[in-house]
Amino acid sequence: MAKKTKKNALLQFLPILLVIVGIVLLLLLPAVAYKVGDNTTTYNGIKAIFGYQKDVGLGIMVTYFEFSTVLFISLILSFLCGVLPIFNNKLLNLVAGTSGVVATVFIALITKLAVFNGTLIIGIGAILGAVLIGLSALISLYLSYKK
Repeated sequence: MAKKTKKNALLQFLPILLVIVGIVLLLLLPAVAYKVGDNTTTYNGIKAIFGYQKDVGLGIMVTYFEFSTVLFISLILSFLCGVLPIFNNKLLNLVAGTSGVVATVFIALITKLAVFNGTLIIGIGAILGAVLIGLSALISLYLSYKK
């Protein structure tokens, strides 16, 4: 009986750890890349989600990214996916799993949802973040259906 309790406790707290690591990787590693000819410029998730402007001189600001509401919502949904399983309620686990799946889809579509003038390529930060948050969602859904 003690082994089962330890396993349940681990499964309850594993989603929050996966979500924290996934969000940190998404925000800090290159999430998107822009390729022009042979030159590739990468941008981390913070710039892709919250916006990025650069002063090119003479007081001229060039906006590369604008704030993306959908990607910000995906961060909130990811957070819910990690926090709700701690309460050990089947309904909350179902909500956590569903929000994690939606967040995973939004993060996987970061190249389409980031407000940018041009074609973007998905980066390693977005891939790893989506995988870890998706894994957290699967664990939450498992917790909602187990007996």
